[in-house]
Amino acid sequence: PGERLRLDARFDYALDDSQRLDGGTAGKLYDVRKRTEELRAALAPRIRFNADSTLSLDAYYTRYYDQYVSEQRGSDDNDVDERTTDQLYTVAAQLDQRLGRHALSLGLEHQYEELEADRLDQTGERDRQAVFVQDELSLFGSRLTLVPGLRYDRDSQFGDQWSPKLSLRYDLAETW
Repeated sequence: PGERLRLDARFDYALDDSQRLDGGTAGKLYDVRKRTEELRAALAPRIRFNADSTLSLDAYYTRYYDQYVSEQRGSDDNDVDERTTDQLYTVAAQLDQRLGRHALSLGLEHQYEELEADRLDQTGERDRQAVFVQDELSLFGSRLTLVPGLRYDRDSQFGDQWSPKLSLRYDLAETW
């Protein structure tokens, strides 16, 4: 929409709906239907404050739905109707700031997932939060870069985790 603001938006939908006739033991016949739907939506604004500072925001939603139906012809004894719905919500923010030889990145994320399935006794829920910082420090000109970073994740299912990072990159040539 403008020189300093960029807005990316995406929407995807996929449907796979198939039917078949299966044969079982003792001449039994089953009408089988498998339906899978996937929906993905994303909104990602980018705000450039100046040549050295950018804020990126991301919001995602994903929904996966699966249904499996098997009906025995002439009887209800072995009928199956199984459904699964998995929804994932994600929001994230990242600030990129150049300060001399440093390129700093600071960010945070939040995810919430909800799983409903006939095979589960109750709805499954999971949430995760993360915060991270990273620096790209140019050494000896721009060909050698030191990249330290630190990330902290809090996950309702897997607990807390610190993830330190330290890497060194050497560019053989400017274009490679």
